[in-house]
Amino acid sequence: EKNRSIADALGKVTEVAVNLPAGFEPEIGWLSEITVGSDDKGNLLAYGLSGEVTTLYQFDVSDDSMKKTGPWIPLTPKDDKGTVIDEFLDVSVSSDGTLVILDDDGIAYLYDFAKKYFVMLSPGKENKRFDSIAAGNKNDIWAVTRTGDVYEHVAEGWVERGKELNAIAIAVGLDGTVVSLREDGNAF
Repeated sequence: EKNRSIADALGKVTEVAVNLPAGFEPEIGWLSEITVGSDDKGNLLAYGLSGEVTTLYQFDVSDDSMKKTGPWIPLTPKDDKGTVIDEFLDVSVSSDGTLVILDDDGIAYLYDFAKKYFVMLSPGKENKRFDSIAAGNKNDIWAVTRTGDVYEHVAEGWVERGKELNAIAIAVGLDGTVVSLREDGNAF
């Protein structure tokens, strides 16, 4: 058991006891993004992006995953037309299993677990480009544009919720609480 520090959005640091299997060695330096949620049965879902943001990984949550040399499985995500999505800006998974990504052009996609492919959010309706995306649940997806504006995805498409906020990142909880980070480091 080791204590690890975790900082929340307000900068408070909490020490958390983490039980690691005997012989576990951390994998250091190759993920640039990580997101954790769960599916509708409460099973852990964890995804990460490589340091070069060219590979999407899924964490193997099987009982023996920590005994393997690499519990992170590289994925080959495709869209509904069969085109491989091979570079990413961001990834987010919620506690109801909603998985969203931004491709390298800033286009938002939602994963269809039944069909095993990503579907573009609001295709053809808008030409929005984002730098950050977050899913609180299937009905609560938020994103930040390249100019720092904040948008929410609703049935009709992307709706602007804040203009000229200088936002650079966004997070949303299962309960709908939204927190964004500005360029100056302040959360709002």
